[in-house]
Amino acid sequence: MNEDRTDLPKIGLFGRYVTTDGLRRIESYNYNGGGATYCDEFMNIFWDYFVKSLPETLPPNGLTILGFICSFLSILILLVYSPSLDQRLLLPSTLAIVLLLFLYQTLDAADGKQARRLKLSSPLGQLLDHGLDSYSTIFLTTIVCGTCCCGWNFATFALISIAQLKMMIYMWLEYHCHVYRCSASKFLGVTESQFFVMLLLLFTVFDNYNTLHMIILYKVTISDIMLFSIGIFGIFTIAYDILLGIRVCQDQQSKKAASLEVCGALSHIAFQILFFASGVFNILPISSFYVFVTSSSIIALRMNVSAFSKDQLPYLHWPVLPFYIGSILLFFGPVIFDMTASSPKSVLCLIAIWNSLYTIDFSVTTISDICTHLGISMFQTSNVNSVNKRKNDFVQSKDITISNIYSQSSNEDSEFDISKLKLMTKKGYIQDEIPSRAYSISRSARPKLHNRK
Repeated sequence: MNEDRTDLPKIGLFGRYVTTDGLRRIESYNYNGGGATYCDEFMNIFWDYFVKSLPETLPPNGLTILGFICSFLSILILLVYSPSLDQRLLLPSTLAIVLLLFLYQTLDAADGKQARRLKLSSPLGQLLDHGLDSYSTIFLTTIVCGTCCCGWNFATFALISIAQLKMMIYMWLEYHCHVYRCSASKFLGVTESQFFVMLLLLFTVFDNYNTLHMIILYKVTISDIMLFSIGIFGIFTIAYDILLGIRVCQDQQSKKAASLEVCGALSHIAFQILFFASGVFNILPISSFYVFVTSSSIIALRMNVSAFSKDQLPYLHWPVLPFYIGSILLFFGPVIFDMTASSPKSVLCLIAIWNSLYTIDFSVTTISDICTHLGISMFQTSNVNSVNKRKNDFVQSKDITISNIYSQSSNEDSEFDISKLKLMTKKGYIQDEIPSRAYSISRSARPKLHNRK
């Protein structure tokens, strides 16, 4: 790595987000997936064909952003037509969400394949992909609850919190185990979960909506059993992953640090309970959802960067302190501080502004640090470093320089073709500048030309 790329990380509005040593460790980072499911292997046939049909001028990070836009539009449609999550979606809205989720799934799988195809895999791609997935995971879980018309009740809160915590634990596992898991087994993973959401939406289209709310026993419906099963399975896999990560730690000190890191994630869920119990979702559902999502995603982004830079994972994430303070005010404020009806709007507005500023500054500064240090760009479509390396290797192996060519042409019985010099200079194989006088060499001054049989 060139010396001019080892500068100190940039200072954003809220400080540095990557250490100098972390930037150096990024150079040797290699992404290791947790294995594919049977559904992944089957869908790879379609995904590979899809990627091969894409132009090489389409950057992998562009696919990632397009995929996120699809998932964002899907949750936007849900919240516009059912902000309280208790109304049945109409047929056009449901089909639009299904199509957007399928596009999101395809683009989410294609961005990594496009990066490997163009030899552009980098930690920047992981930062963008997993960072945006921290939002999309919550979007998909909310769509499930909205499809079942749960409303903003405890079941919705519990499922979203489980999805958030699972995303954090995946990044925590990568930090300690150096493997990013995308599946619980060969039979169940991210792809299966995405198909489940799409099939559930399609199931409600064909007059099966009432089937989900069919009472089985003591006011327990089919949707209640389904959501309860999803929650229990999520809690079980989270507990298993936590035990796995702690067991990987070699000594007691590292085990203690890993445990405290998990406690930091769990404490965020505890404050979310206060936020939800305040009833603010029933008053301002969309604003509350925005604050809810962006607060947890700040933690996910910070853990994501630590996963590949190997900077120390924090026990407590200070950027979400405004959310914690706001949750306390919203829950205890009406009793202790005699807050008025307009106070929740002010609290949510302040938290939303803080979360937006921090997320933007964190993303822009971190992306700029990585791009500058690795000598890459956000939307590049060719590996400049590998091209330069091939050129330099060619020059070194052949020892092609202007002086060598001139000397060989004068000492050997070889053909001297000035047009070849021009061509090699144009392609960049020769770094030296050809003197202008070389192009005006008189015929008498050139070596004798002999036809080579």
